[in-house]
Amino acid sequence: MKNWLAGSLLALLLAAPASWMPATAQTDAARTRLAAPVKVKQGMANVPALSPLWLLPEQAAKYNIQIEQILFQRFADERTALASGDLDIAAFGPQDITLGLGQGAKSMIGVAGIGSGNDCLLVRKGEDIKEWAGLGAKTIGVGAGSISWLKFAASVQENGLDYGKLRIINIVGGGGNYLKSLQGKEIDLAVVWHPFCAQGITEGWAQYPTITHN
Repeated sequence: MKNWLAGSLLALLLAAPASWMPATAQTDAARTRLAAPVKVKQGMANVPALSPLWLLPEQAAKYNIQIEQILFQRFADERTALASGDLDIAAFGPQDITLGLGQGAKSMIGVAGIGSGNDCLLVRKGEDIKEWAGLGAKTIGVGAGSISWLKFAASVQENGLDYGKLRIINIVGGGGNYLKSLQGKEIDLAVVWHPFCAQGITEGWAQYPTITHN
């Protein structure tokens, strides 16, 4: 049942206005309104890449699919809820399926990508990091298991550094905690995501470093 729902929701995500769709697409069974209503629990998080999914319940209702969106603070919690059957569909990071498999969860199926380029590095204004070699003297705030962390760890290795020798602090909670730690000089580099990087920059106390993990 869940596999079928995932396929149907993917069709909705990719659906285009019927006015310019080919006739074959307009008569596709996947786009036909269901005879009986189907209820779906969808996990969500307040991150820019997932913004289009806030419109999904309205679109799905046209096909007699009733979506209840449940807000989570962390992708890890969404992943756990999906693996345990508390959710039918969830939107989280590409690393979460791999992490789930590593924890023994084999019921999750990747359906479609939503966005990219939403992760970022942030430093205090005037304290640029121009080369990866400069990380050795810095204290770095990460969220272990996050997409941004995964990309950062890979970039560290690609640039010839030993991740295990870096001064790493694991920051728990939302992106706001990264900003507090960076502004309070508890860390020198925040491995975070938007809109939190943009927030620090618009407030005038932060900037992007020259190095990037995107």
